[in-house]
Amino acid sequence: MSDTTNANFQQSMARLMRRLKGDVRQRVIAAAARGLKHAAERVKRTAMGYAPVGGGIYSPKDPEPGRMRDSAMVSEPEITPTYIRTTVSFNTVYAARQHEDLTLRHSQGQAKYLETAMQTNWDVVPMMVRDAIHQELKSG
Repeated sequence: MSDTTNANFQQSMARLMRRLKGDVRQRVIAAAARGLKHAAERVKRTAMGYAPVGGGIYSPKDPEPGRMRDSAMVSEPEITPTYIRTTVSFNTVYAARQHEDLTLRHSQGQAKYLETAMQTNWDVVPMMVRDAIHQELKSG
């Protein structure tokens, strides 16, 4: 999604939220959170495919090749008055270095695995949020 498209999506959501009141507003917020979590799970699966797998000469300090890939997780959505946010992360002590260090070479996977996954899914994330809201409004 381009920055312009992202800004338009955010503006559209802000206009919608200003118009909604009461129960409908709460249902839309809950649906948006569900849609965002579902989209984050998609980004996580994509990132897992790009995440490096250690072993051999590539990561001699990694006693369990694949452990980082398996540590991928998505946080529960955080809902505040101004945003809904979730996080995709990898839970190993070396995940940040593996992500940021472009000099590392991997037999499987690559650096920037989270960024690449987000870029790959950039257009899909807002559509998944929109679809979740649409489904909620349609059902109720």
